[in-house]
Amino acid sequence: MNFRIKDKIYNIAFNVYKTDSIIGIGSVCQDKKHILLLDLDSMSEKVARHNMNFIQHNYKLSNGLLLKSSDNNYHGVFFDKMSFWRTIEIQYLVNKQTSGVALIKGDNTLRLSSKFGNSIKFVSFIKSKYNDNQISKAHLFAFIEHLKLDVKFKSKFLKLDDSNKVKYYCYEKRVKL
Repeated sequence: MNFRIKDKIYNIAFNVYKTDSIIGIGSVCQDKKHILLLDLDSMSEKVARHNMNFIQHNYKLSNGLLLKSSDNNYHGVFFDKMSFWRTIEIQYLVNKQTSGVALIKGDNTLRLSSKFGNSIKFVSFIKSKYNDNQISKAHLFAFIEHLKLDVKFKSKFLKLDDSNKVKYYCYEKRVKL
């Protein structure tokens, strides 16, 4: 609605939003290293899988998880511990916007809870031949528990750190109606 007072025109607008409380997990480990959390938005499963395989091969990352967040939107998770700057470099390859937000926050967050009825679903393991990197035990177990994955592995084949804490975030998402 527009109205005029003397020689100035003013506009008043009302917006209605639907909000949802979200729980996410942070990338930072207890030793201040990070794991790699990827937003693979607006792409098919085939392209998301290709991006994860490309990153895995070029950065010699260990096994990862491909998760579906909604139609044509995916998440990628690699539990390898690395510097924050390395995570930004890799994220920039697949999602420049996400890497910018992480750069400002100093941490990356990946949604774990449902958002407007879309829950995170496990799609597949991304197998690797590079499994010599140290991985975050706390993050690995948090994802296994949250996704209710039936995973049987022998820890002697994984270089698990001794971390037992992860950082969770609670935040609001809103959609304009």
